[in-house]
Amino acid sequence: MATTPAQSEVSESALFSMGHIPYADRPPAELARRRPSAIEIRSVDIPCRVHTRTVFEDVGCPLMDVTRLNDSLACMSSTAKILYHLHKAGWVHGDVGVATMRWIDKDGQEIGKLMDFEYAKAGYASVLHGV
Repeated sequence: MATTPAQSEVSESALFSMGHIPYADRPPAELARRRPSAIEIRSVDIPCRVHTRTVFEDVGCPLMDVTRLNDSLACMSSTAKILYHLHKAGWVHGDVGVATMRWIDKDGQEIGKLMDFEYAKAGYASVLHGV
């Protein structure tokens, strides 16, 4: 039983795992005649995102590198106060973790800070999200 060209192409393309390459027996000129000469370009409405980065001098150390328990607790306490005021102002940080909490010891004054507001959004803490 003879197969049509479409059937043989399907069987060839199904054998990639066996090392078969479709159209390997045809010269490139024949392939060029089979392909359309013009490419249709469609406008896809994808919203543009603006990526911004703020570069600053490294200050303090991340909470994950703090070794003393009392410093870790003080840093988390400061972060909790920051989050309280942030939520009171109607914002949600969105990425609180040991890498975004910083412990700063400057001139004998130790304080915890929260950084990386890349995922911060205006909204209320009571609004549920998909996670």
